[in-house]
Amino acid sequence: SGNGDRVAIGAFKNDDGGIDSGHIQIFEYTYSLQEWTLLGEPIPGSMPGEHFGTSVSLSTDGTRVSAGAPQNNVNGEASGQVRIYEYSIDESIIWKIVGSAISGIAREELGSSISLSENGRRLAVGAGRHTLSSSSVQVGALYVYEEMDGVWYLIGNEIYGTNSRDY
Repeated sequence: SGNGDRVAIGAFKNDDGGIDSGHIQIFEYTYSLQEWTLLGEPIPGSMPGEHFGTSVSLSTDGTRVSAGAPQNNVNGEASGQVRIYEYSIDESIIWKIVGSAISGIAREELGSSISLSENGRRLAVGAGRHTLSSSSVQVGALYVYEEMDGVWYLIGNEIYGTNSRDY
């Protein structure tokens, strides 16, 4: 978070959701106890081998967290996926998903890097191994999404690297 009282930690090799599924944890600093306390339960990866938590980003107020799973295979091998969660004290599930997961295309490893905006409604997502053509192999790509009414929309054009294997 912006003031450092809330931190998000990714453990992409965690096995709780299956081998190397990964998980993320959010901690909050309690001044009276002078210790870090787990805020809710760990958020697990959705499938074995997806490496959820490779990248994490927290909004400034610490109420939204995004995490990348670049080895997720939902759209083909290592297509990657990013999921965004919001803190809710009114429900039994403390961290609830915001909209649907954002998924990449085969072998681009979407979610290898992420950056969530101050208010948690805009998200920059890196796909480190995105390939444009046989002469532009693994140049990487950056996608920017904005959330409106629970739906994540791609805004603007994709931004690509300039040289093969520059990821």
